[in-house]
Amino acid sequence: MQETQLFDEIKHFLNTQVQGVLATLDADQPCLHLMAYGFSDDLRELYLVSYADTRKVSNMLAQPKVSMLWDNRTGNSADHVDGLALNAVGQAYRLDETRFDDIKALLLKRNATLKTLLSSDRAAIFSVSVSEYVYVKGYSEVYQLQP
Repeated sequence: MQETQLFDEIKHFLNTQVQGVLATLDADQPCLHLMAYGFSDDLRELYLVSYADTRKVSNMLAQPKVSMLWDNRTGNSADHVDGLALNAVGQAYRLDETRFDDIKALLLKRNATLKTLLSSDRAAIFSVSVSEYVYVKGYSEVYQLQP
């Protein structure tokens, strides 16, 4: 697959999903967190928001290497052939308030249910600087993109 086609497919896939699974590390064990998200047009950054006093936030601050997973599984055997999965690997960092307004608007545009969280003074907004995407179709087609 050409890189431009892969870029477009990944962007389209991210636009069709509402949430993904964030993987963090908590000392000696992995943790998974269901997250709403946003992303930059160039796919270099993912944006996440959570209350500051959560396990996922403390994990990202202590060990910023994270990954996210999205898929379109339907729960039947056709997923083996038609299923899509996307994994992003990167470094998470907490954003300072200079970028809050733009990122809040982007997150709200994608998911209006984040309004209460984003208006809270306890909200922590993170960016994940993506080093690589791995896009999988069925079991046999695997593509990598470094944005």
